[in-house]
Amino acid sequence: MKNALTVRYNNVIFRLTGSLFAAVFITLYGKSTGLLVAMKYLSFYLQVALSFSVAFFLALLCHCSATILDKHFDWLSKPVRRSGLQAVFGIMIPVLAAYYIMLLYFNYFDGRDIHASGYMLVYFPHTVYFIILLNLYYVIHNLILRLHNPGTTQVAATERSTLRSYAIISDAPGPANIHPHNPGYLLTDRTCAEDNSHSDTAAISATAVPDTLPEGEGKQLIENICNICFFYRYNGRNRIVFQDGYSTITGLSLDRIEELLEMARLPETAPSFFRINRQVLLGSHAFDLSDRPLSTRHNQIDIHSRYLSPSKGITSELFKISRFNLAKFKRWVAGHQPVAAE
Repeated sequence: MKNALTVRYNNVIFRLTGSLFAAVFITLYGKSTGLLVAMKYLSFYLQVALSFSVAFFLALLCHCSATILDKHFDWLSKPVRRSGLQAVFGIMIPVLAAYYIMLLYFNYFDGRDIHASGYMLVYFPHTVYFIILLNLYYVIHNLILRLHNPGTTQVAATERSTLRSYAIISDAPGPANIHPHNPGYLLTDRTCAEDNSHSDTAAISATAVPDTLPEGEGKQLIENICNICFFYRYNGRNRIVFQDGYSTITGLSLDRIEELLEMARLPETAPSFFRINRQVLLGSHAFDLSDRPLSTRHNQIDIHSRYLSPSKGITSELFKISRFNLAKFKRWVAGHQPVAAE
């Protein structure tokens, strides 16, 4: 079963730095020349460039194998199967790839036999160590991120019912908190436009909750996705803002919310969400799609003024879209423009 809560590592800088360090180490290993002296020669940079290319390719293989396996074989729920698959796809395949890459290099560029050159005895073991260290990093990184959120295993085990209910569950233990807009039940496979009074779930009295939910009142249920305008981060905490301006704190990260929204079978009437920058996951309810939502002067989205609240960190500057996401945002808006009647 596919795991809905896939870890996002966001470690490109780490892979680049690690590959460069490994390349310099392999190039200088076994030589009496120091780094400062070696940097005076062009051959040093050529060897580092070659080693870096191979190391980064191997790091990419390890990264892809880890992320793909994370989606299907969770470390916490399937440790034995995941360990075997990690050994095959995370270690053995990259090791074979490294061997054949260097075999081609020796055959077509170096002219020597790779087995007679001493490379396999002196340098190749360090390539294997590099691959093993990368795998250990991904295992430790995954477990730290997952164990840091105690409810991850429970959510993964009940993902079908959770996603069918269109509920986003945070990781902190405690009773659920109900948004006052909702009659107090989990949405079933109904559209957002249906009357909530027809729910088969027992109703819970809907009472207003404070703007800041107390610590320990976890497993918050965002029960009506149709009423949510956007998610944002302020003062180290993630908040949910509803259509009427009501806001509350959630224990979920914006990345995790994105993942759950992508996995959920949301009704057609539900808003669409787009990550405009690192701090904001914006819903299509937050601005008028029929107008020009983007200020071309500052790449800033014109949010409805009723949502602006400087005391809560919701200012116009918060909705400045990053240049990296600008083109994607324009395509997203174009895909949600209302179609004129014929």
